[in-house]
Amino acid sequence: MTVEQIFEKTKQTFPYLGKGTVYRNLNLLADEGIIRRLQIPGRPIRFDSNTVPHQHMVCVSCGNIVDIADLDPAEMHRLAGPQTEIVDQTLVIYVVCDECAI
Repeated sequence: MTVEQIFEKTKQTFPYLGKGTVYRNLNLLADEGIIRRLQIPGRPIRFDSNTVPHQHMVCVSCGNIVDIADLDPAEMHRLAGPQTEIVDQTLVIYVVCDECAI
């Protein structure tokens, strides 16, 4: 979800909540590793509750973002080099989703 989506949903329960409070707390949670920041170029920052390393697929037509399974660790090491320590990974695959392709 984007900050705006989270703010609008939370504001229903806490009408006096400020957007700055939402930003600060989401960034704090991301810095602590409780949630992940998802930065896709040209799109608002999203926050992901799935902290397990995984990749994303983005539809260039409708903008829908879908989690995809983590890449095979052996393939990642082949790409990075066998002695390289991989500390994090991000991959975004841009597609036209099945619904938009119809």
